[in-house]
Parts: sequence; structure tokens; C-alpha cells
Amino acid sequence: AGRAFGVVQQLVQALTGLAGRLFQHPLDHACGHEMYTSEKNIDVLFLGSSHCMRIFDCEIGDKLLQYNTFNGGTSSQFLDGSYAMLVEAGKNNTLKEVWVELYYGQLGRLNKERTEMTATYILSDYMPFSFNKLRYLLLASSSEYYVNSFMPIRRTCENIFEEGYTKSLVNKKQEESYKNYDYVDSYLGKGFIGSDSYIESGTYMRLNDFWPVAHLTEDDKENLQNIIGYCEKNRIELHFFSAPMSDFRLVSLNNYDDYVTEISEYLKENGYDYYDFNLCKPEYLNLNESDYIDDNHLNKLGADKVTNLICKIINEQVDIEDIFELSYNVKISKQVPKVYGVQVFTTTNEENTIYEIAPVANAEEEFYYTINDSCANGEVKLIQEMDTNNIFIIPNSEKGVILIDVWVNGEITNSVKVPYGE
Repeated sequence: AGRAFGVVQQLVQALTGLAGRLFQHPLDHACGHEMYTSEKNIDVLFLGSSHCMRIFDCEIGDKLLQYNTFNGGTSSQFLDGSYAMLVEAGKNNTLKEVWVELYYGQLGRLNKERTEMTATYILSDYMPFSFNKLRYLLLASSSEYYVNSFMPIRRTCENIFEEGYTKSLVNKKQEESYKNYDYVDSYLGKGFIGSDSYIESGTYMRLNDFWPVAHLTEDDKENLQNIIGYCEKNRIELHFFSAPMSDFRLVSLNNYDDYVTEISEYLKENGYDYYDFNLCKPEYLNLNESDYIDDNHLNKLGADKVTNLICKIINEQVDIEDIFELSYNVKISKQVPKVYGVQVFTTTNEENTIYEIAPVANAEEEFYYTINDSCANGEVKLIQEMDTNNIFIIPNSEKGVILIDVWVNGEITNSVKVPYGE
């Protein structure tokens, strides 16, 4: 019976694992391989979304902690994925400490209502066939996605007959860099991504609204309990945290403290603290635009700052009670008046698009705008010069970039670009 199960296991692995890797991005390929083939025991593991994989530099962490660390963050990793990754890592390592990231945008959902499965497949495609993998895929979605989940080649079958598609894909996977698991993009090893890109001061801009703050669902709570139960059973020290995001992002949400309160209270009821690095006092963590690649992901410079602070927390070199403000609003209230960036809300009809400028700031001020239109033909024409009017209209047939300068008290505080047209 054992031999028969082994044969079945190898067959299923061939269908669900190897086929899946054929369609994997090289980054996931390298990270997954590294976690499963690490020769050293993983002592400290980080789990979470893309914010997690950009927050902890394991090269720095290993030196400061004298432990072997690994960053298990992946793009859009949900809590069920973090639990599945925790179990996988626990099979081959004696974990001493686990840090689980709680990004507000990854909560507030029910598994059975998922319609986008990429985040799940990033993890499952590299998992060897096991009860953990089976459980993860069965509970990750409704039954209508089971075929794609267990037969990865089915996901892109409509592309197989496109001229050159399969050949190009196979050729890419045959390259030495892929076969040798060479690092790609900004992947610096052990799951960490450290980009050198950064945001220029005063240039934060976003079209329309951000993803709103959500509340914990029953699925979220169940996954949290699974993580807690696993760590308690295996005597693993467990911490929950949120990665820092720009004030531009958080102030735009208007109610980030609602999220902080709900998460803090729930975890406190279960005997755990919650470290939200968005609430850090500047003397412990001082981040600005140059520490981010966008409005919510750190670059390597920002990650190095957070890595050092996390290591100080683990090594008990700081007073944990003094690091964080009581709330995000308290933190913002202590800042000097500032415009963090600009949101631009759009409304489109058959002929025109209406743009409404909304500065994101921590104080009530009277804002003035200078607006220039950099047309596709290279011509720059003035639409408005230092006026309080915050609405302008662009014909849908035109293409170019709107240049907006925000003035406060007679000085330009922000200069943003808004592309328009096709």
C-alpha cells in the first residue's frame, strides 16, 4: 500500500508541480527553489504579501541576529497562503521564530468568493504533493477552480495553440539562467527583493481611490487561528506585524486606525501583540519618499531601515512599549503641516474626461494649482496659473501628460504628472 501511494504521489506531483513550474515566473521559481533546498536550518521566517518580501533583508538580518533567516513573502499572499507556507517550511526546518505580515488589502475576503487565483498558484505550484498542498487548494476557492488548481497546464491551454507561444515558453525555461535558478530583477536571495528605484519628493499621485480598509472575515480568523495553533504546538515564537506604507497612502484611506484597532484587539484576545510599523515614532523609524518604490512598497534603502529595527526588537535592544504611537492619527498630528501627494478623480463621458484634483494632506489649507498640458506633439500649453480651481477637462481624443503644481502659502509643495489618452 505504501509503495502504491508513493507511485500515485509521484504521478500527482508530475501533473501539479512540474507542469505548474513550466508557467512560473523566474522570480517565484528561484525563491521557491531556495526555500526547499536551503542547506541551513531556517531559524527566523517571515511570511506575508509583497510588502513582506520587500521589508526584511536577510543578508543584514543574518549578521545582526546570528540566525539563518528567510523571507517567505510572495505577491498578494493571503493568510491561507501564509499558513500553507508555514507548514511547508516547518517540514524541513526547526523554526524558532515566525513573523506574519498583515496587510489590510489582503484581508476582508472569503476564500469561496475568489475569482483571481494567481496568488494561490504562486505558492502551490512549487509545493510537493502532500496533505498540506491538497488542503490548501481545496479550501482556497470554490470547486469551479479545482481543475485549474490541480492541472496547471489547463490554466493557459487557450494560449497553447497560439503561434510560437509554447515554443517561446519552453525555450525560456531551457535557458541556463532559469535552470540554475539565477536571481532576476531585484531579487537579492533568500526571498528578499530590494529595488534601487525610489519616489522623487512631492511626486505622489494616484488616479481615483485606494483599496478600502476591510474587516476580518471568518476565513481570516480561521487562518489566524491555524497559524497560532501551529506555532503554539511546535513552540515557535510568533509575531504579527504590518509593513510601513507611505503617509500618502494611509492618509488617503481616512480610517486606517479602524483597521489597527480591530487587528490589535483580536490578537490581544488571543494573547499576541501586533506591531504596526506605520505607527513607529520617527526616532525609531524615519521614512520618506526616497525609501519607497511606490506609495506602499519599500525599496532596499527603506527595507534596510526596517530590517535593523526588527532585529533590535528580536535582540531586545529597544523598549517595545516606546516604539509605537497609540494610533496613526496621533502620529500624524505630531507632524508639521504637509501635502503628501495628489489624488485625481476622473469622470468620463462620450467626449471628455473631467479631472478633479484632491490634495492628500494632514492639515486644512487653501490650495492653489498651476496646470500645464504637455501634448503628444511636444507642445506645452498653460491651462491654469496658480488658481484655486481644482477641476479641468480634457477631450478623450487627445493624448499627453498633465503637469500639476500644488501651491501652499506661496510655495510649490508638490509637482505631479497625470498621463491621459490612449
